[in-house]
Amino acid sequence: MSIAGTLRRPPAAAPTRKWLRSSVAEGDAGMALMCGYVGACSGDPAWWARAHQALQSAVTFAAHEGPVPSGLFDGLAGLGFVASSLAREGRSYQRLLASIDDALHTYLGRLPSDDGAGHPRSDFDAEGGLSGVGTYLLQRIDQPGGRAAATRVAQLLIGDALDPATPPPWAKVGDAVHGFFRTRFPHGFVDCGLAHGVAGPLAFLARARALGVQAEGLDAATRHLITWLDANRRDDAYGPRWPVGVSLDTTGHVAGFDDSGEPPPDAWCYGTPGVARALWLAGTATDDGTACERAADAMLAVYPRWADCRHVIAPGLCHGLAGLLQITMRFHHDTGDERFAHHARALLDRLLVLYEPDSAYGYREHGHPRNPDNPGFVDGAAGVAMTLLAASTDVAPDWDRMLLIA
Repeated sequence: MSIAGTLRRPPAAAPTRKWLRSSVAEGDAGMALMCGYVGACSGDPAWWARAHQALQSAVTFAAHEGPVPSGLFDGLAGLGFVASSLAREGRSYQRLLASIDDALHTYLGRLPSDDGAGHPRSDFDAEGGLSGVGTYLLQRIDQPGGRAAATRVAQLLIGDALDPATPPPWAKVGDAVHGFFRTRFPHGFVDCGLAHGVAGPLAFLARARALGVQAEGLDAATRHLITWLDANRRDDAYGPRWPVGVSLDTTGHVAGFDDSGEPPPDAWCYGTPGVARALWLAGTATDDGTACERAADAMLAVYPRWADCRHVIAPGLCHGLAGLLQITMRFHHDTGDERFAHHARALLDRLLVLYEPDSAYGYREHGHPRNPDNPGFVDGAAGVAMTLLAASTDVAPDWDRMLLIA
């Protein structure tokens, strides 16, 4: 709670270079989500008041500074997710939610089933694409138009998943390949991860099926994605794991990727934890016990790999300890396997060691020496605080649906 206390009123000036008031990932919308969860855990109405203020700030900024993108982390779907989380059994924010729903329904209505030119779809992922938009719409599935809109997202992703085109519909080629990925994947690649890759659509389709969405090809697409991820697994001495992505050759076909000798990216965003969680959700939704078993085995291989990891571990949700702990707690909740409880306690201890009481927010974003004091949700202290509360209270952490892990 002391960490949350430092976050109740962040500085008036943007605390990080990427700070965007309308953003959940790193902005006031994310602070509203945190304050709402702290309020639910503590019963203190002051936290609900602060949540309302932060959401109002985010919405006001979006209204004045638009246009706002559609996505979950930095866009309309994210604002809707936060508003629906704070709505308190549907009594609040109904006009706001209805306007967001209308805007997203219009957006979906304008999307073709493909881009008409045989190019890979770029708007499919969890962070800013269709998988994230669909995740919010599943929160609204019982509202007017909600089920139809979620079904539309499912249909688009199913069509992509089953499309035999070359390059694959979710491949990243040309200008879509950024930064160090250009060197690693000179001809493009298919991202495996939960944040930006194939695991995101799989997690959305799994939850859509679990909530009763009916779309032609839903089971076939889910099975295909399970099979694809299993075929592109890269095992090491610890057990199953997934690389960042698999490369394309000069013809656009999947060529595989030899990443031996490189440290595995075991995190929510990339690597085994996020992929394993998506596979677990898909196996559960389709009654595929084999997929669930493989997902649990892959997750259990993560912990000794992390124990031997020598590079600095970030505390946050996206690529750090908090994200791994939250996924671990979800696996324990779903499986009842005490091995996950053991690893959750060890991760919690390791996360507590990283606490820096003299820092601005209690936790610092490693890897950003110029501006490590980040109060945000995805990479910063807010996400860490919410994970610590989830580990120490009985209040359901429904906020982690934002990460497509529940």
